[in-house]
Amino acid sequence: FVVLGDLLELGVQAPQLLEELGSWLKCSSIDLLITVGSLARHIYAGAHGAAFEVVHCQDMQVAEAELKQKSDADTCILIKGSRGARLDKLVGALTMQA
Repeated sequence: FVVLGDLLELGVQAPQLLEELGSWLKCSSIDLLITVGSLARHIYAGAHGAAFEVVHCQDMQVAEAELKQKSDADTCILIKGSRGARLDKLVGALTMQA
């Protein structure tokens, strides 16, 4: 699984670059892409139509619920976002589950 949050350092080009990232991810072999945050919605838009499941969550609590529902002990999850996106809290919540 891949969880991508807002990437705040991209400046005015952020929407375009994040949509391109989502489009690029369509060619990957992941099982689930979860985007978190208002800027990350552009990643979601770019990945629309991918062969894998794509979910957008406005906040971490919804993302956490999605991950807990869809993952098990053998699931590998990559989580990336700007420090300001605070996805470290999501990592903490998921590792407390284990």
